Amino acid sequence: QEFFASTSIENGEDSSRSSLVVLLISMTSEKQPYKLRCAVFYCFQSYLFDNEFGKTKIIETLLPSHQPSSNNFPTTGALIIQAISSGESIQAWFGCVTLMHTLYQVDHLCEQLLRVQLTLVTEEPSLSLLEHVTQLLVSTGNRRPQTRAGLLMLLGVWLENCPPAVAAFMAKDANMQYLTTHI
Repeated sequence: QEFFASTSIENGEDSSRSSLVVLLISMTSEKQPYKLRCAVFYCFQSYLFDNEFGKTKIIETLLPSHQPSSNNFPTTGALIIQAISSGESIQAWFGCVTLMHTLYQVDHLCEQLLRVQLTLVTEEPSLSLLEHVTQLLVSTGNRRPQTRAGLLMLLGVWLENCPPAVAAFMAKDANMQYLTTHI
């Protein structure tokens, strides 16, 4: 896991990309064959298995204090959020489950993730990642069961043993209405 995290792939023109970023780009590309995307998903999950250091590094790429990379390549965190927000159900599921595995059995990262702010529309104020995930869940309704399952799995792991996340989730009436209506 350490070796893999330290490897990069030369991109010509004196630049290189992290192997993790290359994996996530392959996993989140709709143009890639489904079998390849599943294989990449499995590789990424294997990287995360029992790897608190790697999980922490991925969450750090989402936090406000993270400095964007100077090579103009997306970060692992940005690719995961992009996947979660995708209109393609498989890609959204991959993104949700990848982030879920990043949080799995590392309770302090669940609280750190509450600090993530997203600006989806430049004219509107930023919203927290938790608000974004719950908005996606509520707006999905009964459609796109694969996306909905991924979002619920992510929320289940995120809210487990994280009272601040539970409080933030329960503070929104739409979330409670969704739970009582659909579940």
